[in-house]
Amino acid sequence: MSIGWNDPCPCGSRKKYKKCCMNKQQNHEIKRVRQRRFFGQKYELSQMVQRFLDEST
Repeated sequence: MSIGWNDPCPCGSRKKYKKCCMNKQQNHEIKRVRQRRFFGQKYELSQMVQRFLDEST
């Protein structure tokens, strides 16, 4: 069961979910996606550097 925008927030603040914890949840998701993307790019870059070094020797 999911929480709707206009439902009371499950944290107990008595505010609507959209005015309380929804942004916190979205920010957490965004942070996780950015971290995953960063580490993926870091890995790809390290592989490119390794191939370059292997080719130059």
